[in-house]
Amino acid sequence: MKGFLNGDEKALLCGDVHLTEEKKSEYFPAALKNSVMTKRVMDEQTFRDFLDYSVYVARQGCKELKEGYIAPSPYKGNCEYCKYGGMCGFNKDVGGTRVETDIDPATIASIAREERGEGGNR
Repeated sequence: MKGFLNGDEKALLCGDVHLTEEKKSEYFPAALKNSVMTKRVMDEQTFRDFLDYSVYVARQGCKELKEGYIAPSPYKGNCEYCKYGGMCGFNKDVGGTRVETDIDPATIASIAREERGEGGNR
């Protein structure tokens, strides 16, 4: 698995009961020792905030759809292999494409805390 995960010991052991302090899991990139706050592994609170952010983004998307906003905004390069160009209506020569910035889980968690009114410390 290449996603993000809660790096607390109890959560890691739920995912792989054979983990040790030194030996990484064969299923995900973490061991019991020194696994918290890497690029994909977070402490429990940051992970919860990270999940809250995904809910926030999904709600924003639903709100935009209900308001009638359906303009395509693909990531840069996606139109090169997409089979739905004729149906989509996005003109890559005219419309701007999104460029993914390198954002870390702590920043995403901070945005979620701001949205909850807790202050994000970004």
